[in-house]
Amino acid sequence: MASNLTLTRLSGFDRNKKAAFTADRVALGTDSASDLRFDPTWDKTVAARHVTLEWRGSELWAVDASKDGTFVSGKKISAEKLSPGAVLELGKGGPKVQVDFTAEVKAAPAPAAPRHVAEPPFLPAGPAPAARPMPVAAANRGLPGWIFGLIAAVVVIGAISAFVMLRPKSDAGGSPSKSDPSAITKTGGNWEPFVLFDGQIFPSYLIASATVDPARLPSSGTANRLGDLAGVIGVTITSPDNNAPVTVTFEATSIFQRSSVTLALPEKGKTYLVCPKMNYNFDALLRVRQAVPITLAASVAFGAQAAESKAITVRLSPINDCPFALSDSTADKKVEWIDWMFAAYVNENHPWSDDLRKEALKSGLIDNFAGYQGSPEDVIAQVFAIWHVLQKRGFKYSNITTTTGKDSDSIGVQQVRFLDQAVQGAQANCVDGSVLFASVLRQIGIEPVLVLVPGHMFMGFYLSPGNPESIVYLETTMMGNVNLSPAQSLHGLPKIMSSLDKVVESKDPKVLTSYKSFQDAVQTGNSEAKKYQDDFDKPGSRAKKISVQGARNMGVLPIAYQP
Repeated sequence: MASNLTLTRLSGFDRNKKAAFTADRVALGTDSASDLRFDPTWDKTVAARHVTLEWRGSELWAVDASKDGTFVSGKKISAEKLSPGAVLELGKGGPKVQVDFTAEVKAAPAPAAPRHVAEPPFLPAGPAPAARPMPVAAANRGLPGWIFGLIAAVVVIGAISAFVMLRPKSDAGGSPSKSDPSAITKTGGNWEPFVLFDGQIFPSYLIASATVDPARLPSSGTANRLGDLAGVIGVTITSPDNNAPVTVTFEATSIFQRSSVTLALPEKGKTYLVCPKMNYNFDALLRVRQAVPITLAASVAFGAQAAESKAITVRLSPINDCPFALSDSTADKKVEWIDWMFAAYVNENHPWSDDLRKEALKSGLIDNFAGYQGSPEDVIAQVFAIWHVLQKRGFKYSNITTTTGKDSDSIGVQQVRFLDQAVQGAQANCVDGSVLFASVLRQIGIEPVLVLVPGHMFMGFYLSPGNPESIVYLETTMMGNVNLSPAQSLHGLPKIMSSLDKVVESKDPKVLTSYKSFQDAVQTGNSEAKKYQDDFDKPGSRAKKISVQGARNMGVLPIAYQP
């Protein structure tokens, strides 16, 4: 039976991915031995051995072996002959797979005996006659005695030869043969699966850093690293010899395809971190909205030896978890900042920004959004128009900062909501509000900066592009402040703020209320920035100014909107 079978995933993870098979039987399920494997973490309706496709002559049949059932055209099947283009649904509401095939029947061989026949077909039906032992005298009749002696001698010699040939051998130096289990230590080293970030996988980091120069990533500084310098998934291996050849493989999961690397471990006795270049499924990473466990199956083969397999179960963090700092295990706890990760949550292409801009134009506070094409007074008027829209929508400050991650002394993590999540909930913490404002400002052509200080974040924006002296700071947590009284003092407000007096003149009371809160937010932001102005450029300082444009130049990608 020659066949050409193609399976296309129509839904679920790896959607639109195709796989071709020529075998007579193809198993679908979550079991690691399945030909088309599904991930049990995500494809919860799929059984370990869910359904098997098998050829019966020129016909392709689907045979179900699951609890939740297999459906063809909405009908639950047990065994069903398939037509080309048939769609299998693995469990009600589960992933769908399209089956396409062609078949060519070769000349059939002579028919074999039916598998159910217990005796050769030329025997009559019924119980077989009992075997009767031949009398010894009859067996020996007519054979000389010396022949039996010769046969016995041959049997004994053969047995001795077999024992000598099959026993374990040692060379002149006493080294064990390959059949000796201790020989493995001569050619293979100790190894374990490893995941950076304290055993957690952060989809946000994998997406944001995908196009960043590996030399600028924290993972690149790991001692004795081989393979992918940007990798966060790998194995630690102690080299058994100088220039020891090794192949490291990670089997496919819901977030990456099967990935492998072959290289040489340079120095005997040294431990290396070996990371394959992982073939990530970025669409799947974007959809991780809750923390879930994920099992990584790794295998290591030294030279021509058979591969050894091990598995590790780690935490797959939700896309909203943002790692921003790492500390090493030394006594001084040296911190490596990856605060540019916050810029990944600034999405200047987010479709929801359009609604905010349109609403701001309807307010009549400005005629258009022109970015830096006008004067600095025009820039601050555009920022105020966005502020007013969010005030009208009833935006509130919410101190929601808890992540779903485990407590750790070696990694700093902050939960960050996307623009649509913050707008839908009409609330934001200090990071959410700063990211939201920065997203909208970048879309209208005004350059923002995120300001990170111990325990807090606010933002600023350039009145003049590239001029740090022109930055105006904004405390976004002042949105929705129930105490919307005017600032007690105008001290600390930029002089340019007075230009808004004409913008809000003779407007309705809501605009005046927004203006007062905007004044308060600018005053508070500038005061906070002044407090840390001597620390921003100091090595080791926890006060940071994060340039979103600088992060983009570095290669940091915005995390795409997922409806």
